[in-house]
Amino acid sequence: MYSDHCAPGVLFEEKDILFETGISLNCITFYPPEEKSNPPVVFVAGFASVIENFTYLLKALTEKHIVHYIEARDKASSILSGEH
Repeated sequence: MYSDHCAPGVLFEEKDILFETGISLNCITFYPPEEKSNPPVVFVAGFASVIENFTYLLKALTEKHIVHYIEARDKASSILSGEH
């Protein structure tokens, strides 16, 4: 599913980030095939953006960095509560 958006050999996992306010955001974490000492990257996609818009960038980043791709709250994968 996400293998088209990362470097070859990268492993990934999808999970929800839960907040005390009841909000849940989807996060896809990409792990490079070899452990590197590079800092992790937190990538927060903006409003109305989709992962396909960042494939080229994600392929480059995931070669050498752990990347946490967090979807914005406007995505269908997000759970909002109250006035959020």
